Amino acid sequence: MKHNNQLPNQHFRKDWQLRVKTWFDQPGRKKSRRIARIQKASLVLPRPVDGHLRPAVRCPTIKYNTKLRHGRGFTLEELKERWKGGLKLQRGGTERSANRSLETGTTAVYNIVLCMIRRRRMSNNFCEEMLANSLESGIRRKEALSIGIAVDHRRRNNSVESLQLNVQRLKTYKSKLIVFPRRTGRPREGDGDAADLATAVQFHGKIVPIEQPAQDVEARAITAKDKSVNAYAQLRKARSDFRLRGVREKRAKDKAEEEANKVRGIFQWVCGFEVACTADY
Repeated sequence: MKHNNQLPNQHFRKDWQLRVKTWFDQPGRKKSRRIARIQKASLVLPRPVDGHLRPAVRCPTIKYNTKLRHGRGFTLEELKERWKGGLKLQRGGTERSANRSLETGTTAVYNIVLCMIRRRRMSNNFCEEMLANSLESGIRRKEALSIGIAVDHRRRNNSVESLQLNVQRLKTYKSKLIVFPRRTGRPREGDGDAADLATAVQFHGKIVPIEQPAQDVEARAITAKDKSVNAYAQLRKARSDFRLRGVREKRAKDKAEEEANKVRGIFQWVCGFEVACTADY
């Protein structure tokens, strides 16, 4: 035993022989899981087996925020439930990303709409329609819930890029969607055609799978400049500069005050000497 650690004094008195979990029926469980999957698919037919469509969100913390994963549900702004939410995003995110070159080219349209809203040159209905045509997917909340799209009213969009990514997911999903009519022979607007319904099959894969952005780094030869740079020394210097900034500022301030006091003392001594000389004469 070393160091100041607790002495080993375990108490194995729980009859562990009776608590051992065995796994002798793995082939049978495999068959049970397969039967359960088939039953679930038959219950949700003709809907996809994977469930609802989920948004693509960033993982929290700096360590994992470069990865995309499935979220709980789409925001109301992404579904065009409220145009005020899009305007709020406009003030917070679009102006910040106005100089970026976006593929959809909707930033300029959003900025024009925002400026005209501020000047009250447009009605709210026209602004809502223009915002919907420019960026949002145009799916109502109840409609989304009825066609297999998950909705989360608590989530918020903090950037235009995330809004565009999930809107594109919704558009891709809606372009591949075949809606069966509630009543056979009485289709509504938006329901699938008879030919599509006849050839439709249940989807067993991932619904609009998330593709991680590729981050390829090109390999190159190490140059003499790379060898001359000491990265460790630069990091340590930057760290010390950050930690000692307040101490150095205080030291410089005290030194400046000391110099000022010294000059002031010399000036007072000279002035006093001149006054004394004048009094003698």
